[in-house]
Amino acid sequence: MSNSPRLRELAAAEGCLDNDTITKVLGMRWHAVRDELSYAPRDIPAIENAT
Repeated sequence: MSNSPRLRELAAAEGCLDNDTITKVLGMRWHAVRDELSYAPRDIPAIENAT
């Protein structure tokens, strides 16, 4: 997986390109084409009386 269009093109020609659009990197999600890191969405319940 790479964020370089040229490297992805070469890897696809060699048959070794990872076809997933999002890859996990250090516990985060990486979208290689857009070169963006994000966290997976999760539901965090609100508590009534926060201290």
